[in-house]
Amino acid sequence: MVDCPLCNALSSAAIATMNHFNGQGLANTAWAFSTLGLTDGPLFNAIASASRARLSSLTPHNLANLAWAFAKLGVVDHPFMNSIASSAMTRCWGFSSQHIANIAWAFATLGIMHAPLLEALSSASIPTISAFLAQDLAITAWSFSTLACFDRPLLNSISASSLPILSEFIPQNMTNMALAFAKLELLDLPLMDALSSAAMSKISELCPQDLSNTSWAFATLSVLNSPFMSAIASEALPKLCQFKRQELSNTAWAFAKLEFNDRPLLSAISAASIANIGDAGPQDISNTAWAFAKLSL
Repeated sequence: MVDCPLCNALSSAAIATMNHFNGQGLANTAWAFSTLGLTDGPLFNAIASASRARLSSLTPHNLANLAWAFAKLGVVDHPFMNSIASSAMTRCWGFSSQHIANIAWAFATLGIMHAPLLEALSSASIPTISAFLAQDLAITAWSFSTLACFDRPLLNSISASSLPILSEFIPQNMTNMALAFAKLELLDLPLMDALSSAAMSKISELCPQDLSNTSWAFATLSVLNSPFMSAIASEALPKLCQFKRQELSNTAWAFAKLEFNDRPLLSAISAASIANIGDAGPQDISNTAWAFAKLSL
């Protein structure tokens, strides 16, 4: 439960004394309010201003947490994020995998394409990529793909480092990895085969979004793994009532693109689509129509 009177009081007190905050205090305050989902414009403006004034004293952890906090709340402050980028570019060779992943994620989430930063993060990542944790590998791949940054050396390194530890990936990590390579249209068959095997072993843990996005990724890359698609269909069927409209249309599109006609699933998608047709957007409608025409259903 969020104590709004307390948070309001803390915000006012923080703004009044912001010049006395050190880097850790700035980062912790931003992190706390973003974790609570509290968008406080005056407070974040003050944090941004104070952080820019003492940029050289911010640690990698401070930089990563500040960037993450602003992105988590969707606070777009271009001068502040440019300052974060400038500082990170000169020091990222000493960053941990989490620092690199969180900064990349922040820029991707805010839709801020900063090519020099991404180049620096990539250069810093590749020599130490074998030390990246599963989540950091997936987040980094997702971030570069979201910003449409095709960095083949980095992606090849991420793939090579992911293969031995795919058993450590949670379903969301697997989905994000598959999505990243699909969005960038980079076909890596060993990775996709390994992802399908790893995902099948945890198929019951995949949520509707994971099931939809994973099938979309495989279809986008034209990778047909029949046992895997059957497993997705079997897992999706009882969960279909939880699928959002876009997830329904994307799943239908994926199965049609791969010409994998799973009639029980597609019949259920048809019924669910009819029930939710009022929420359908143009893309949902066209994808669903195309899918059922493609499979002659």
